[in-house]
Amino acid sequence: MIPYRASPVLTAFHEDDHFVRGLMGPFGSGKSVGCCQEIFFRCASQPKQEDGFRKSRWVAVRNTTQQLKDTTLKTWLDWFPEGATGHYKVSDATYLLEFQDIRAEILFRPLDTPDDVKRLLSLELTGAWVNEAREIPKAIIDGLTGRIGRYPRDADGGSSWNGIIMDTNPPDEDHWWYDMFEVQRHQDEQVGELYQIFRQPPAVLKEGKKWVVNPKAENLQNLPDNYYLNMVVGKSAEWVKVYVEGNYGIVSDGRPVYDGYNDEWHCREFNVDPNLPVYVGWDYSFHGQACVLAQLSPRGQLRIFDEFVAEGMGLHNFVLNQVKPGLSKYKVRYALSTGDPAGAKKSDLDERFALEMLNDGYSDLACNLPFDTDAADTNAMSPRTQGVEHFLNRTIEGAPAMVLHPRCATLRKGFQGRYEFKRVQVVGEERYKDVPNKNKYSHPQDALQYLCRGILSDAGREEEEEARHDRRVGISGY
Repeated sequence: MIPYRASPVLTAFHEDDHFVRGLMGPFGSGKSVGCCQEIFFRCASQPKQEDGFRKSRWVAVRNTTQQLKDTTLKTWLDWFPEGATGHYKVSDATYLLEFQDIRAEILFRPLDTPDDVKRLLSLELTGAWVNEAREIPKAIIDGLTGRIGRYPRDADGGSSWNGIIMDTNPPDEDHWWYDMFEVQRHQDEQVGELYQIFRQPPAVLKEGKKWVVNPKAENLQNLPDNYYLNMVVGKSAEWVKVYVEGNYGIVSDGRPVYDGYNDEWHCREFNVDPNLPVYVGWDYSFHGQACVLAQLSPRGQLRIFDEFVAEGMGLHNFVLNQVKPGLSKYKVRYALSTGDPAGAKKSDLDERFALEMLNDGYSDLACNLPFDTDAADTNAMSPRTQGVEHFLNRTIEGAPAMVLHPRCATLRKGFQGRYEFKRVQVVGEERYKDVPNKNKYSHPQDALQYLCRGILSDAGREEEEEARHDRRVGISGY
């Protein structure tokens, strides 16, 4: 128990002796408080040395000095106030915990500069607390594993436990946290023995169309009435998912290129129909390659069923090593393949060269694809995004006009916010760049845009042809 008041959260946080312990949960759930309590428990559990004191040394890490002062240090001093359980030395940014027979040093360290990192990774420590770990590079965590367990020395009695305690709001599934705690921990027996994650209950639950407070949520007695209910009002589903439900997800300060995507509505499992033709979209550049596959139902529903994405790989290797093996999984016929029409600098692998390569224009770089690829009618941003929105923002007899298979993970994360207009750092009004941020999420989105342009342009040509015979056929319907 904390020496001067009862602990409101995480009463079972220290039930085992894992080496790396991660705590993840929603806003307001007392994650950092729980870490403070855990450090105190570990300090009180150290063996007594010859002088009768239980000694340990800890570092508390946050990514910037200001955040360290405004959050991490404030939380610690709230629970261990100056004079009651110890003293904070401003000059050393160190709290000296002196309570009964406990003598511990808590060093508060930011990561603003390379020198900060160098000093951190030269410490002799019992343990470490990494506050808001999703903001900290994995390399820092790896470095800390080599600094803990060095104090007290074995000759002086050693320690009863050493390790790293981390807390965070949920990151997305691309983050090292997810890989460590949700993938490696289950695949590698040794990781599972040393690494443990504690997930706090969601703060709210959905009952019908209404949010209600989860009675099992942590720290409710220390929060204002309706704290969580007020928090969810006016927020996006993805924001609530991360910061209130405490689930992995994507939240960005940029502006999503598409406002109409709803993961629960648009993303779903479905089977590829062998009787429907396949449409293909390409994006190719020096920085990244992407190929997207989709079908169009008789009533006009766009069904995006696979993606191939690569960075740091040339187009020819991309086709041979990813696209062709991927295509071999499907027994289908191809209707249309469309790619970027723009020319670029030779050093960036220009698109004329790319189109010729895809169409076997070079005998030494033959791709032998089961279709030819045409240039899209435009590479202007507005018509391209409008092509996607034509399907994204429509319904057909109560169903979405565009569905995305979950295997298209990069496209999915792009729609959820990673494909975005970056925020411009200006004072006052929120402003964003005019073109989407170029990254691994933008390449398959570009490929999808060319795919949609190909479908719509082809449909337009068919309509013009059939109009000459006094008939008009569109692509609407389900």
